Amino acid sequence: MAPAWREQLAEGGRLVLPLEIGGYTRAVAFERRGDVLHARKFTHCGFVPAQGEHARTTPVVDLLGGELQVRFDDGDPRAVEAGGSSARAAP
Repeated sequence: MAPAWREQLAEGGRLVLPLEIGGYTRAVAFERRGDVLHARKFTHCGFVPAQGEHARTTPVVDLLGGELQVRFDDGDPRAVEAGGSSARAAP
């Protein structure tokens, strides 16, 4: 969450954020009470990922000389990079 969003949210104000939890995106409505944001409701949804300064990077590993890419939304790609690739191109 961008710090400015939290700072600008008035007491009792609501903010809806897309949060990825367990591989699924949910729109979560938060309400500010004092210094705490309380989750009020959520629903499943789809969002374009954040851009710019607060964007989350997704590691990508090239396989098969760049013909195949594996994205790691969660987890550590170093295990794949260190162990080599068992992927093979079709003959």
